[in-house]
Amino acid sequence: FEFGESCWNAFEKILNSLDIYNPDTYYQNWTYLQISLVYHIANDKELTESLKKFAYSNDFGNYWFRSLLAIIKNKLNEEKMDVVYRYLQDVQLDKLKELEDNKQDTSVEDRAADIVRVYDEIKATRKLPKDEPEIVTRFKLLLHDGENIKEIMYLNEADLLKF
Repeated sequence: FEFGESCWNAFEKILNSLDIYNPDTYYQNWTYLQISLVYHIANDKELTESLKKFAYSNDFGNYWFRSLLAIIKNKLNEEKMDVVYRYLQDVQLDKLKELEDNKQDTSVEDRAADIVRVYDEIKATRKLPKDEPEIVTRFKLLLHDGENIKEIMYLNEADLLKF
């Protein structure tokens, strides 16, 4: 992640020639995509549309985040690590806002649960501010209430009469 500008430009040409920024090949190329994403974030470079789409993709969840941790562990200084983690945290918040705006989506709960887990993992991994944005708290309450509703659905008549 410490490439000079000319080195990175040459590497970027190689990545482009391999067509790694094609959304249809994300799964095949995600290590390269992660490296490129971290480089851009850590060095305050503008993200290409392809990298933004990759970062905001809903296909990867916790596995994507954990594999990214393995790539950057001990390879960035503390300041750059915090920049990357804050960016990743912001991505999770943006995803929750998008879900909140799209309430008719039937997969909201599952996606929100995954996003909240990644958000919490980021918060736990780096000692970032513990203040939790209101949107995260709202989704946690929604998810918790949903779990309670699912538990109630599995009660039988005898269990219900106990209440």
